[in-house]
Amino acid sequence: MLLTRMTRVVNVDIWNIWHMTFTGALLHLATGSWMIGMAGVVIHAAFVYKLGDWFARDTRNFFELEGIAIPHGTSAYMGPIAVLVDAIIEKIPGVNRIKFSADDIQRKFGPFGEPVTVGFVMGLIIGILAGYDVKGVLQLAVKTAAVMLLMPRVIKPIMDG
Repeated sequence: MLLTRMTRVVNVDIWNIWHMTFTGALLHLATGSWMIGMAGVVIHAAFVYKLGDWFARDTRNFFELEGIAIPHGTSAYMGPIAVLVDAIIEKIPGVNRIKFSADDIQRKFGPFGEPVTVGFVMGLIIGILAGYDVKGVLQLAVKTAAVMLLMPRVIKPIMDG
């Protein structure tokens, strides 16, 4: 695709190629055909690379990083859905004027808007919906809160280069 100039995306994130290979593995298992599995990988890759091209400008504007695209199989697909939902929201009077961000949530809800608290509540809800016992629900809540606190700190050095 690069040679034929069908895309400008080069996927250098080797940890996130599993989406394409997973598609190929599923097709191979379902059909028993190695060729169909490989075709699935190629089609999946072509699709997400094109989505990466289409949303590269939005990604650049949001993250303020030049030359970045996000061609991952699980995130790229949300782009067209987000565009559709945004177009619908923009047509609804009143709703289209609502502006909020993570900072707004923290400012309005105080300690209840902090990522740790939000993570704890999310963990509680997910644990209850999953049918965990009280111990399991509380463990999941604490672990989710910890992830909400630690993940940005772990990712920051990677993003900074």
